[in-house]
Amino acid sequence: MAIGIWRFKISVKLPRSRRLRTYALSEALCILFNAWSKDDDKFLAREDARQEYIINEVGKIYIGSHSRPTGRKWTYGQFHEAVLPAVLYLLDRTRLDVNGRSDVVKVSRAVSALINSHDDNGLLVGNWSGNYGDSLAPWQWSGSAVIFERYLRSGCRPVKFGQCWVFGGVTTTALRTLGIPARTITNFVSAHDTDFSLTVDKLYSERGDQVTGINGDSIWNFHVWSDAWMARYDLPPGYGGWQAIDATPQEISMGMYQLGPASLEVIEQGKVGYAYDVGFVYSEVNADLVNWRLDGRANYQWRRVQVHTGNVGRKIYTKMIGIIDERSRFGVNDAEDIVYQYKNIGGPNEARLAHLEAARSAGLAPLFDNLTL
Repeated sequence: MAIGIWRFKISVKLPRSRRLRTYALSEALCILFNAWSKDDDKFLAREDARQEYIINEVGKIYIGSHSRPTGRKWTYGQFHEAVLPAVLYLLDRTRLDVNGRSDVVKVSRAVSALINSHDDNGLLVGNWSGNYGDSLAPWQWSGSAVIFERYLRSGCRPVKFGQCWVFGGVTTTALRTLGIPARTITNFVSAHDTDFSLTVDKLYSERGDQVTGINGDSIWNFHVWSDAWMARYDLPPGYGGWQAIDATPQEISMGMYQLGPASLEVIEQGKVGYAYDVGFVYSEVNADLVNWRLDGRANYQWRRVQVHTGNVGRKIYTKMIGIIDERSRFGVNDAEDIVYQYKNIGGPNEARLAHLEAARSAGLAPLFDNLTL
């Protein structure tokens, strides 16, 4: 059934009676997804996982560097009185029809678009400038509910300001509010591949000076997004389960700032041709770091001079089920490293074969043909 606010009428006719009586329910009912039902494509078999990824209102978001990560407590607040009305209002602004509202893939993708405000006047404004005026800086937020509440009280004007960990925490809240199991993910040493080449490229002049302004590829100490649990009937069998969802406005997908759902199984295998945005997430956790140098002897062509593999996606953290560390110095004793769910870690050769599979799937094989395993 489609999620949202429904009003019901019940019509009954007694035996041997010609009269049809209709009763209208006085209150509207809110229909949500149900991870406890085996007939629902969000079904999650483990009860402790359902408690963690739907019911639990307090979690952790990990920031810092891969060598010194820090756990930051985050209150999701999915049962706060303002959250469900705000999420449903945002969902009402999408183009999803009744069939779309029953499809968790379409709903979760819509959530990734609506949490940021950069092209649809959604919930949260991103700001990486360091200038936050009289609004709240991203690090001042410690939970999602206050953001949704401020959104409603302002007449549904976008809230200022967020960065990736805020977008990730709020996305997890929105997904859990709709009944979709969700967890917040931190990728340490995260690549931003702007040209979808599966590489992060640095360019140098003949003299060895770095050349800037040609591409926007970069490496972040960490990046935060969400995973949502669902079946994927739009993909071949075996690609359901955890799916990456990212509301941080980075690159446009199908005309909007949205990302996912991208199957972790597909990402791990390097099959980047599958929907949605698998190639971008694959690069975030697997991209090669490539240095290019301008070669005057070769008619000033760019020559690849160095390739670093395995430097990206050093750790991928999410909070363990049923545990929260509030005592240790950095608060990471509750972190679970799920890098194996995103990356092929069977060995250097297996990882490289997955990367070459990604290159073939993306039509980039000629760029990697002369690279050995």
